[in-house]
Amino acid sequence: AAMAAAQVQQAAGEAMGAPAQQPSWLCSCEGGNDDDDEVDIFDLADTLNQVEEVKYILRACVYSGEDLPEEDSYVVASFDGKVKIVPKTGPRFSGGVSKRPIWNWSFEQELTFTDSPRRMTLEVLGYRMVGSPAALGSAVLTLRPEVGEFRQRKPVAQVDGVTRAVLPLKGGPRRFRAKPHVTVVYHLVKTKDFAPPLGAIATMGPSAVEKETWNIELKLVALGLVDQPTKGVRVEAKLRRPLFQQIKAIGPHNDKEAGKTGELKLKKSGDAYFYKFEGNKFLMKFACSEAVLMEHLLELSVFDVGEKDYSKYLGRFREDLHGLYSTCKTVGEEMCFDACFYTSENKPMGVVRVEFDIYTSRRHDDFKGIDTNVEESVMEAVQELNKRRRV
Repeated sequence: AAMAAAQVQQAAGEAMGAPAQQPSWLCSCEGGNDDDDEVDIFDLADTLNQVEEVKYILRACVYSGEDLPEEDSYVVASFDGKVKIVPKTGPRFSGGVSKRPIWNWSFEQELTFTDSPRRMTLEVLGYRMVGSPAALGSAVLTLRPEVGEFRQRKPVAQVDGVTRAVLPLKGGPRRFRAKPHVTVVYHLVKTKDFAPPLGAIATMGPSAVEKETWNIELKLVALGLVDQPTKGVRVEAKLRRPLFQQIKAIGPHNDKEAGKTGELKLKKSGDAYFYKFEGNKFLMKFACSEAVLMEHLLELSVFDVGEKDYSKYLGRFREDLHGLYSTCKTVGEEMCFDACFYTSENKPMGVVRVEFDIYTSRRHDDFKGIDTNVEESVMEAVQELNKRRRV
């Protein structure tokens, strides 16, 4: 009723030639305390329409092309038609004169996301000594961060994962039955704490980003220590994913203390101390892609168990899990190696001899090396460590 009365009053004023006045209910809210400020509803609408901006780093590797014209080709990238990135070495950064060029071009770009995705355009150009380069086609990749941050939209790339995309090229010269495309491996991250080698992942092929079940077999063979422990020693075997602070113990599924050897009674052997394990291999299974496998480390930790179950940290051994897998795959058999463990001050403390294998479908052959005297060879390794320690 008040709104209707105001409209009638405004119409009457206009009819009498008086200047039109905007009703007060359009610009202010009345009532409450006298000290209350007026609220502009138009400014309030602008505030409600503001969208939070989130910054990400795009790490990308434009790896290869397929079914292209047989030219000396190279690639340039642009974002939303504005920012353009050219290989640092210029057009000479090419895959050679080939229908299947290997560019292996990696770059990084900081991107700001709002409520809508970003688009990266890849242009494939043919190098020319004179004149403009020839356009061989272009492909568009839609970039969108993880689901849940932007109103539950379907993700194209996960923040903590690597994506491999095969993009069709359009707009190039038409050829009979040709279906040109480019292969891109990319990674959207907020920080560069974890930066997997995208070129290496691209070389692995499609299986690099597909989940597989990995079987890890670990057997502790023997242990050698430089110093005498207080009461006994405990060894723990774990898989660690440092960036995401994830830890998985390796050991029997029915053992609550999985991965732990318990207290070990070492015997004196020369100037050092030795123990030979008699247990079976620990077996662990977990599912991930080969790209995520690169994030994991094999960790062996050694503790001195004193009185009243007090444990003193002696040292640890860490090794890249993917590196161990590559070695097993190359030689076609499981590994047997001496894991030297060090304190946090990089002081050598001893050696753990390990038999290790990692595989997906079929385990590798047994280690073919013959070691007739484990104690003697482990003690030799400990003596070498002791020499380094004295130096």
